[in-house]
Amino acid sequence: MCNKSFNQQCHLKSHQLKHSGERPFTCDVCNKSFSLQYALKRHQLIYSEKRPFRCCVCNKSFNERSSLKRRQFIRSGEQKFCCDVCNKSLSLQYTLKRHQRIHSGERPFCFDICNKSFNQKCHLKTHQGLTSKFQRSFEGPFIVHRRVNPFICELADSKGRIRGLFSLNI
Repeated sequence: MCNKSFNQQCHLKSHQLKHSGERPFTCDVCNKSFSLQYALKRHQLIYSEKRPFRCCVCNKSFNERSSLKRRQFIRSGEQKFCCDVCNKSLSLQYTLKRHQRIHSGERPFCFDICNKSFNQKCHLKTHQGLTSKFQRSFEGPFIVHRRVNPFICELADSKGRIRGLFSLNI
């Protein structure tokens, strides 16, 4: 394990849920699940109409102070983090970490059905067919692995040749 220590047993139990993979707290709107109750509550803010934190530059409002601060920092153009391989400057630490995976070849997001791995979570979700903002529910395997091709070309035959190409009178 990680040897992290806590002064209260309830905090230890909450922390251990991260390691177990158990996600007992589920959003009743989109069915996304979380290991910690506060993470579910934070997630549910996206459905709230309350957005008390407003950017004085662009007037965009946010439901969390941290989201406003992140927006203001990015708008400032300040580049605090630098890649030690290519010297690219980035404004947020997590974007630097994500960028560094390009150089390291690390692909921490793995799809257990086909064992294909990705360097960004969004690429995994796209592969799984979860491209909408909220996770859609699927029956059986994910779309990529169903071999479902709902878009059929009416112009080509079964071998991919364009029908009537040679019978056109030009």
